[in-house]
Amino acid sequence: EIFQTTKQLKAIKQNLLKKLEREKSQKKMNETFQHVLEIANKIRQAQEDEIRLAEQKGEQIQSMAIANRRLKQVRNVYDILIDVVTNEEMPIEEVLTRLEEE
Repeated sequence: EIFQTTKQLKAIKQNLLKKLEREKSQKKMNETFQHVLEIANKIRQAQEDEIRLAEQKGEQIQSMAIANRRLKQVRNVYDILIDVVTNEEMPIEEVLTRLEEE
């Protein structure tokens, strides 16, 4: 009977050791999965940041283009006004025509 009990206890011990190894393996897989999940989240966040920055860049480029067009218009009007001041003989119709073109 003692031999039988010892045999049973060894079998129980083996089963517990196997279960412990499975639990360790499962824990390691869970930790690996969590690590992969964290990396995926960081990549997604970086992609969202990149998209947001690209949109901001586009908006800034568009704003600069508008500002440059406006600056060109102002410079042209300034040049016309300088012409009027320096050329007193320029007819008012020509001045108005040039200003309307701008």
